[in-house]
Amino acid sequence: MVQNEYSEFNNFIMQTIKANILVILLILVFSGYVHSQGYEFDQGLTTAKSQNKMVLIYIYTEGDRWCDKMVSEVYSKPEVQKALNDFIFIKLNAGSANNYTYNNEKLSATNLSKKLGVMSYPTHVFMNPDGSQISFNYNGMSVNNIPGFLDEEDFSAMLNYMKTGKYKSEDLSKYF
Repeated sequence: MVQNEYSEFNNFIMQTIKANILVILLILVFSGYVHSQGYEFDQGLTTAKSQNKMVLIYIYTEGDRWCDKMVSEVYSKPEVQKALNDFIFIKLNAGSANNYTYNNEKLSATNLSKKLGVMSYPTHVFMNPDGSQISFNYNGMSVNNIPGFLDEEDFSAMLNYMKTGKYKSEDLSKYF
């Protein structure tokens, strides 16, 4: 009888260890998945502030062919995924029913997009870790977002331009 109780206890311990390992693996996989897929707006700004990282916001609408192309031909590339690790990447669906807080103001996704100067999709917006929008020069004009589809080469050039701080003194048009 003692042998049987010992065997049952051993099985219980082994099952508990396996279950804990499975939970830990799921947490690690899910946290990587969430990061690579992008943060929600509010969570992303909080994370950017705590990690002192620049923010990249990808503003899109569901079913838009250029937004879909941006995801399938650019964001899916390993080099782009690697470069995105230098930023807090936020995906903002301008057509969603979600509400967000920005500068102490509650805004719908559509109104937040407008506040960020978005006039077409897809659009990319960069922010400092404190949530302030970054302005930079493009074709001799001060802008605070980049509208439209960018191929992988131009998108990577834009990320490098922002990451290296060249936006503070150089025109983006030098790079694409």
